[in-house]
Amino acid sequence: MRIARERKPRSCQAGSEGGEFIFELQQESLGEASKQLDEEAIKLNNELERIQKEVAAKRERNLALRAKVEEERAKLEGTNANRGNQPPKSKTAQAQEHHNLGLKYYREKKYDEAVKELEQAVKLDPRNATIVNNLGFTLYRFERYEESLVWLRKAIEIDQQRAVAYANLAEAYMKLGKTTEARQYYEKYAELAPNSPSIEYVRKRIEELKGK
Repeated sequence: MRIARERKPRSCQAGSEGGEFIFELQQESLGEASKQLDEEAIKLNNELERIQKEVAAKRERNLALRAKVEEERAKLEGTNANRGNQPPKSKTAQAQEHHNLGLKYYREKKYDEAVKELEQAVKLDPRNATIVNNLGFTLYRFERYEESLVWLRKAIEIDQQRAVAYANLAEAYMKLGKTTEARQYYEKYAELAPNSPSIEYVRKRIEELKGK
């Protein structure tokens, strides 16, 4: 019996002990695989949870944005409705808008556009001496001297105390070579605006024209 045990094939020993060994290996292997699967499942769950949170956050932002758009649209519709209910602007207000635009064009040296806007302003408010004077002066700067005289004289008819209109008339007459008329209007300007920053220039002009 002892000899038989000693001569038992090594493989049989391995087989009888190896079954437990293999089983343990399988258990260990299955345990490791389960651990890996659990970790992957946790990762997937975490990723899924993160994506779900992102989707929920984007949905909330979209809803908030949609509400904001609707709010702004309602405001715009309300503003347009209010505009529709507003009474039309008076001619005086319209004239002032054209006048302001005309001055803007004048400062930009766009004299054609300036004249057009000022002409519209005068049509809407023909008794406004400031607008009439500015149209006359713009025509003067555009070298349309004869036309400028018409409007500058009209400005004086509306407001006889408008000193600047007299100075503008004097300058226009000078351009036309009519020195007698120019001196008369310079003198009237000096009478109305003795403290003007331009008074020295005007007085010099008067002296120059006295002998002509």
